[in-house]
Amino acid sequence: MITKLQYVEFLISTVATYTGTHLAEHLDGVSHDAITDFLQSEKLTARHLWELVLSLRSF
Repeated sequence: MITKLQYVEFLISTVATYTGTHLAEHLDGVSHDAITDFLQSEKLTARHLWELVLSLRSF
């Protein structure tokens, strides 16, 4: 299982490779199929992702 927070942290920390396979390689027990299922089931808008990113910022 993958969470929105894990996905956002992946996007923030990844420089160039944004594939489900690449993310799955960095999460224990998560397959690229689980990543695909997550992205298909979650309705993540750019606005929603940005709000999640802002909540992770440290000042």
